[in-house]
Amino acid sequence: MGRFHLLTSLSILRCEKVRSISEEYLSGLNSLKNVEMGPFWSELEEFPGLGLTSIPHRNISIETLFLDGWDKIKSLPHQLQHFTALRELQIRNFNGVEAFPEWLGDLSSLVSLSICSCNKLNRIPEECLGRLTRLKQLTMGPFYSESEEFPGLTSIHHLHASLENLKLVGWDKLKSLPYQLQHLTALKELRIFSFTGVEALPEWLGNLSSLTSLSIYRCNKLKSIPEECLGRLTCLESLSMGPFWSELEEYPGLSSIHHLHASLKDLTLEGWDKLKSLPHQLRHLTALLLLTINRFNGVQTLPEWLGDLSSLRLLEILDCDNLTHLPSVKAMHRLSNLETFYIGNCSKLKERCAKERGPEWPKISHIPQTYIG
Repeated sequence: MGRFHLLTSLSILRCEKVRSISEEYLSGLNSLKNVEMGPFWSELEEFPGLGLTSIPHRNISIETLFLDGWDKIKSLPHQLQHFTALRELQIRNFNGVEAFPEWLGDLSSLVSLSICSCNKLNRIPEECLGRLTRLKQLTMGPFYSESEEFPGLTSIHHLHASLENLKLVGWDKLKSLPYQLQHLTALKELRIFSFTGVEALPEWLGNLSSLTSLSIYRCNKLKSIPEECLGRLTCLESLSMGPFWSELEEYPGLSSIHHLHASLKDLTLEGWDKLKSLPHQLRHLTALLLLTINRFNGVQTLPEWLGDLSSLRLLEILDCDNLTHLPSVKAMHRLSNLETFYIGNCSKLKERCAKERGPEWPKISHIPQTYIG
């Protein structure tokens, strides 16, 4: 297979009995740009097939590398430090690795870096990420579940001019968002997942004024979002939130969302049983094109003001077990731009919206595309 000299892309995935890949195999593939490998035999203590150090460094032209590891590997493959043309690196499931090497910061061509599900990782050299000054996309976590701080972010402020897309996946021991994020003023997309020990979001979140997309998901202890925070993100076009602390009776942080009435186009909210109505603050979002409402199990009737969202093109109602009534026929007809209405896994509403025979059907019969399932 080393004779495929024109090969540019190679994937060897989930071959879980593979124990060896000869150096000669990859050494002949001088045109290779994109590689995906692993996981292989779970008893191996080194990653096979990366013996590219036998090639002159100038010929290692791989630009995209994805490695899926396993528990027996105790360190990142040292050969990676010679992949100086790498633009995208994904490291996943290296569950035996506790610390990353200093040379990771030498991969200065990296534009995208993803380090996911390394469940013993508790140390990334502090200056490492800050040296990757071309980095635009960064995905990290979850890591060692006993760590009380997110590792490796001390120097991330050096990326303030380059980093545009950041996704962090947390764990229970983290009690706050990493404060280092407040310096990332060029950030356009921020996704925060599973920070299940965080009870309040910081004021400085509102300083990330370049954000166009924000997701805050599965933060199950979150009780408080500073009231003016979201309203200061005036470039925000897409917002996804929830679920939060299950004892809250109101959705937090939405009192200033009306300031986004001209920018926000896409909104997804996930609720919980204690919420008895949709957040009334949404009625001001008259530029909204896409609205998804998910798991508002305490809501039985959608409000009349839903008809004020006259720009809506897509409305999705998902997993709302007790929802039985839509707004009135008049309100639904005010959604004059609505092209698609989707009801998914809402057993009571599904029955009432049955075509031609359900009592709610006249409210949606004029919509070009309706999906009820």
